[in-house]
Amino acid sequence: MFNFFRHNQQFKEFKLKGNINYFNEREINHLDDVRILLNKIFIIFYSSIAVFVILALFLIDRNYPVFIKNISLIFIISSSTIIVFLTVLYFLANNFGSLFDKFHLAFFPQGNWENFQKVR
Repeated sequence: MFNFFRHNQQFKEFKLKGNINYFNEREINHLDDVRILLNKIFIIFYSSIAVFVILALFLIDRNYPVFIKNISLIFIISSSTIIVFLTVLYFLANNFGSLFDKFHLAFFPQGNWENFQKVR
């Protein structure tokens, strides 16, 4: 699994003892979609870090107390946003099955998820 997500190696269908399919073709296609989504998330993450560093460099000027005030304001706002986001996720987790289905319908091609969902 690690090589599949991290190093883009192909994931092959295999069977466990007793002819039990561990990952079939539909599940592998869904994992491919998960890998694509994770790559997009990492691009957004690294871009956000770059934007943060660039903006922090712009905030640095000769007036150090103003810089500290501005950077602390950025940390307070971003922390508050994360806390609100996690609180919303906590309340949405009460109906996890529905949230899980809606997440997959929103972020994955309908063909792979609907086919996988029918099998389950």
